[in-house]
Amino acid sequence: MKAAAFLRRYGLILLLVSVLPLAALDIALPENSGEYEKLAAEELLSALRAGGVGPVRIVPEKQAVSPAVHLGDSLLAREAGINPASAGPEEWILRKHGSDLIVSGGRPVGTLYGVYALLRHLGVYFLALDETRIPTLNLDALPNLNERKSPAIAGRQMFNRYPNWFRDHGAKQADAAFWKYYLRNGFNGTTPAFNAKVLYLGDEMRWTDQVHFVHNFYSFVPPEKYFKDHPEYFSMNREGKRYFNPYRRESQLCLSNPAVAEITAAELKRIIRHDRAKLQPGKAPLVYNLTPNDASNHLCFCPECKKIVQEEGCETGLLLRFINRVAESVRQEFPGIRLLTRGAMGSEALPAVTKPLPGIGVYYADDFIKTSCFVPLTAEQKAKIRRWTDAFPGSMVWDYWNMGLGAYFNPPRPEVVYDAMIEDVRWFAQCGVGSLFVEAERDFFIPQNFLDLEYFLLGQLMLNPSADADRLTSIFLEGYYGPAAPAMRHYLDALRAGIKRQKKMQTACAAVRWDFLTAQFMLDNYRLLNDALKAVPSDSRYHVRIAAECLPLFWSIVYYRGETDPVFAKAGLRIDDVRKQVRTLAYEVLDMYRPAPKKLAASQKKLDARLAQLEAELTVPKEFAALNTVCRVFGAPHLRRVAHSRARAVADPEALTGQAVVSDFHKSASFERPTTRVFSFYDFTIRKNDNVTAVPEDEKYHWYRIPKVRLSQNCIFTAHLWMIQLDLSQGWEFPHAGDPAINDADLYFRAKFTGPAFVKGSAQPNAVRVDCVVLVRLPAPEPELPDRGKQIVPAPAKKKPKKR
Repeated sequence: MKAAAFLRRYGLILLLVSVLPLAALDIALPENSGEYEKLAAEELLSALRAGGVGPVRIVPEKQAVSPAVHLGDSLLAREAGINPASAGPEEWILRKHGSDLIVSGGRPVGTLYGVYALLRHLGVYFLALDETRIPTLNLDALPNLNERKSPAIAGRQMFNRYPNWFRDHGAKQADAAFWKYYLRNGFNGTTPAFNAKVLYLGDEMRWTDQVHFVHNFYSFVPPEKYFKDHPEYFSMNREGKRYFNPYRRESQLCLSNPAVAEITAAELKRIIRHDRAKLQPGKAPLVYNLTPNDASNHLCFCPECKKIVQEEGCETGLLLRFINRVAESVRQEFPGIRLLTRGAMGSEALPAVTKPLPGIGVYYADDFIKTSCFVPLTAEQKAKIRRWTDAFPGSMVWDYWNMGLGAYFNPPRPEVVYDAMIEDVRWFAQCGVGSLFVEAERDFFIPQNFLDLEYFLLGQLMLNPSADADRLTSIFLEGYYGPAAPAMRHYLDALRAGIKRQKKMQTACAAVRWDFLTAQFMLDNYRLLNDALKAVPSDSRYHVRIAAECLPLFWSIVYYRGETDPVFAKAGLRIDDVRKQVRTLAYEVLDMYRPAPKKLAASQKKLDARLAQLEAELTVPKEFAALNTVCRVFGAPHLRRVAHSRARAVADPEALTGQAVVSDFHKSASFERPTTRVFSFYDFTIRKNDNVTAVPEDEKYHWYRIPKVRLSQNCIFTAHLWMIQLDLSQGWEFPHAGDPAINDADLYFRAKFTGPAFVKGSAQPNAVRVDCVVLVRLPAPEPELPDRGKQIVPAPAKKKPKKR
């Protein structure tokens, strides 16, 4: 064997013989070792044994036989001139000292982070909660270690809702594995609901669990307690009326009122006392969040608040004056307390006068309804964040990915945030962001593509932004998908390329079908992913992971069958077979983390409701039976989940299909407003509405019509202030011979109104119901509709005369 090949194959073993002897390797623990040093020893022992190093044992430092690995504040570390007390709480130190190896660091977790850093040098990676990559020890040798480092970003939080899912589904084994995975990849924050489970919290992320960690003004000054006698404590609207929203949205506190600051400070001090009485000093929260309520672009329009906003040039100045006042009161009793707030929503301007007191953090949350998570930050966005971090050193950034909640991922779409995430995290570290909170919830029914890869890379890059992302990606794909890794790399690259080619911006909250998602793309990658499934055993962990990656694409194939059917038929494939495959794979993925049987059964029912969007074939109403141009009937199965909407499918004996969609709540509007009677067809591709306004006469179903709409690949029917949304995209057909008129249709829908807001003297609750939508392709005779309701069609907008 040639010398170079011999060294490549056996170099690491030779090094471990000299540094970590295979005969009897000792992991030495000092007498003063804390819980995380002891955990570091256990983690190192487990990994080395799994990697073929042995025998290995953990011994007290005084019993260790050289060569050995010395952990923590060891005598050997002191002999080498290392003082762990001088290191930061997460700073690690790796050093070869003679024939021994020192792994040390600051407390509480520096030594533990040092062990994980050592394992990364050895090629060990914790890819996912159910997959660890530990290579055999025949790879490259360790470098001559002399390393002292800290994580690049101090606060590191990934909000993916895995713990919520495991808790709600009784998946105890997966839950325990998640927290170990979370620690091993360097995340040091969590949502307060899981403070008791997280294995380690960094100082920047030690938040109280006594109140919600965001949008929590009413937790300190609850309107149900104060509004009746003190409406002046709450925000004033533009019309000069004090108000509050019981759902803690679109309403705030009156921040210029001194009594509000006093009440808030008193409640905050009560919470701090509770935390310190309940928890050990090293575990008690250090940071308390005090942030405005959600979904509001203003704080308060009372004269005094408006005066302060004018002085400051923005509402964040008003907010900071309030936070400073609260902090001054709280620190009289708790001098070291830190507060965290969010800059006023709708205002990215910096205050002209007020600065936060020391120990007050102000975090920046991007406006995800206007910006894209799929492409890297623009120069304009970077300039905004840079101004923020310069004004508020150590700021936290709340970053949004493609969230799998409600309307945000409905219908499911093949996509990744891979390239944007890598570039953005590196830039955040470069510009001095103190903490990064990433909101990236998984859809556990139809998961977003390559999420676990993106989570893994996020952890690695927040520790070390210069890490080789492509190398880490290869390591992940090989470990996570096994023999199918090449095919999965090909699919990942296809999605990345398609996203880069996208012309129109896609936002996190309103992304629609991607331009690259053509019928041919779907066919090519359908074949690719089926080949990947065949490359691994059907009962393997690899198979279920590939199944999860298949679902968004396979869903799209069935969802857009008007376009895909002829292309797949030409290739000898049936869309109905793809639909059956979606159900089979979705059930497999749902069982991925072994939920408790009863919980699994409940989730299967929810999955069935989702699958109804693909499987429902509603009967054509009798009024349209004579027409041969009905292209599609939509109803309750096609309801889109919408963030903050309570629209839902209910059994209704008067509905043609036996079910109706009902909306009986809106967070800010009363039913008496005329806009609650508006129904519309909306095309996302050209952002155009076609509206009609119904005139309620009774509490019965009536037919209404929106004339001549043009269906597109991304279009919906809406009712009741957009709380009801039915996706009509499945009615679109590929324009044969290039004629877009093939998608022209009259849109008929049946709706009824109940309640006194619509029908005088009614004793029923206020509600809007829709039971079906019928699309009739043009040209077509108008059907006889004996129960047609009165409606108003807006006059077409007049075109402005051209300037000469």
